[in-house]
Amino acid sequence: MAAVRRDEYPALFHEGPMSRRPLIAMSVAYLLLLFAAYGTGGLWPVYVAQLGGRPSAAGIFNAAGDLAIIVATLLSGWLADRYRRRKELFYISCLLFAATWWLMSRAVTWQQLTLINVFGGFTFGIATNLIIILTGLLAGETERGRSFGLLTFMMGASLLVRGLACGPIADRWGFPALLVLDVFVCLACLLPGLLFAEPGERLPQLASSTFGIQNCISAAATRASTPPKRNGAAGLTFCHRAPATIEAIRPATLSAALYVP
Repeated sequence: MAAVRRDEYPALFHEGPMSRRPLIAMSVAYLLLLFAAYGTGGLWPVYVAQLGGRPSAAGIFNAAGDLAIIVATLLSGWLADRYRRRKELFYISCLLFAATWWLMSRAVTWQQLTLINVFGGFTFGIATNLIIILTGLLAGETERGRSFGLLTFMMGASLLVRGLACGPIADRWGFPALLVLDVFVCLACLLPGLLFAEPGERLPQLASSTFGIQNCISAAATRASTPPKRNGAAGLTFCHRAPATIEAIRPATLSAALYVP
C-alpha cells in the first residue's frame, strides 16, 4: 500500500487543538503533586527541629531536596525522549514519590529525613516535569499560553490549600499523619494519569480507519467503471464519470473521517 502523502491528504497530519480531557487531567495531577510537596515543604523547618535539628540542619535539608529537583529536571527530558513512554514514567515516579512520604513518616532523625528527601525531590522533579513536557507536546501553537497558564494557576491554588489545610493537620494530628496523607495524595495522581495522552497516540487508529475508507472508495470506483450490460448510453456516461467523481470526494471523505471523535 502506498504511503499517504502530506501534501495529498493534509488532514491526516493535522495538528488540531489539544483535547480538554488530558489537559484537565494533567492539571489536576499537577495540583496534587504540588500540594503534597509544597504543603509539607513550608513546615519542614518545624519538623526538622522536632527531630533534633538546628536551623542550619533545615537549610541542609532544603538544599539537598532542591539539588535533587535540579538533577531530575535535567534528566526528565532525556528520559522522555529516550524511552518515549512518558505516561509509564509518570506512574512510576508517582509510586516512588508516595513511597518516599511513607518512609519520611518513619524517620526518627533529621539525617534520615534529609537522606529520604533527596530521593523525594528527585521523584517529584521527574513527575512534574513529565507533566510539563506532555503539555508542551500536546498543546497547539495557539493554545500553549492557556495550557501553561492553567498549570501556573494550579501552582498558586496548591499554595493556597497548603496554607489553609496543612498547618492545622500538623497541629492536630502531628507531622507523621500529614506525611501519610501525602502518600494518598500521590497515589491519587495515578487516577488522572490514566487520562494522559501521548503525542500521536491516536494516529495509528485514524490511519487504519482512513485506509479502510480509501479501500471502500477504490472498490466502488472500480465497480462503477465496469460498463453495464443494459443501461445503454446513460449507463456508459455514468461509468465514465463515476471514477472522477469518487476520486474528487475522496479527500473530503478522508478529512471527515479524521475528525470523527
